Amino acid sequence: MIKEFITDCRARGLTAHTIETYRSCCLDFLKTNPDPVKVTLDDLVSYLGELRIRDLQGSTLKGYFAAIAAFYDFLIFSGSLKISLIPSFRKRYLRIKLQYNGENTRQLISVEEMIELIAHNRYILPRTMMLFLAKTGLRRGELIAMDVQDLDLEKGEFRVKPKAKRSNRLGFLDPELTAALQEYLDWREFRAKDNAALWITPEGRRISRNYVYNTVTRVASRLGLHHHRGALNKKFTPHCFRHFFTTHLRRAKMPREFIQELRGDRRKDAVDIYDHIEIEELRRTYLACIPSLGTGPGRRGTLEEWCK
Repeated sequence: MIKEFITDCRARGLTAHTIETYRSCCLDFLKTNPDPVKVTLDDLVSYLGELRIRDLQGSTLKGYFAAIAAFYDFLIFSGSLKISLIPSFRKRYLRIKLQYNGENTRQLISVEEMIELIAHNRYILPRTMMLFLAKTGLRRGELIAMDVQDLDLEKGEFRVKPKAKRSNRLGFLDPELTAALQEYLDWREFRAKDNAALWITPEGRRISRNYVYNTVTRVASRLGLHHHRGALNKKFTPHCFRHFFTTHLRRAKMPREFIQELRGDRRKDAVDIYDHIEIEELRRTYLACIPSLGTGPGRRGTLEEWCK
């Protein structure tokens, strides 16, 4: 059944990461529930309890059951099952009301804390990578997929690979980020074994999702910003850069539709769809609103000190 489900996911155009997540979560579920058609409510409650024993919480638990729900939707569509218990189960056991500024909201750090977080990186790769995330608000997958050719330092622009969640693919680089990227590219030139990839490990290969996550949380932990077993608002993960980017542009009075455009959010209302934003106006507004993070060339040590 899993093979057919994965084939169905590919036909639906789901991303490789989503498909792999679905496959992994469903295989885990099937270890204790080998016949999904015969699964009862008690089985689901027992499985949720098992996940909690593993110390899985919040969004991770919801992610597991989102995958399982997609699997059961496929079983219904394919005629293997008539009704799914998953929707009512998720509603009762996994629905968490959003608490604004509460434990289940993402952590927002100040500009000063972001400056400290980036400066705390000794080496050029994590330093530049975090600066890029903070200045662009890219999702982790969008960052990883970038190639060198997606950058245009002369124009102060970059392109994002086509993604299902992404609408606008054009982003901008302020002088601070442009200078940091130029230094990073100098470091990258003699190490790259993957000639296309923009972001590479010290070994020269394209960075992975785990590399980004582990790098960010390791540095954030040193500064007391990330607590592995804490609530969502006590964790600092790669997605928190997107939260920082959005919030601080809004605090700088950037128009909402401009923020949506820079984030690559899909604009759903008809008035938004037909409201075309001029690129140069968007660029000027971005450069005026994006906060400086104190990482201009030479401000915090020489290139040689953090390019090892």
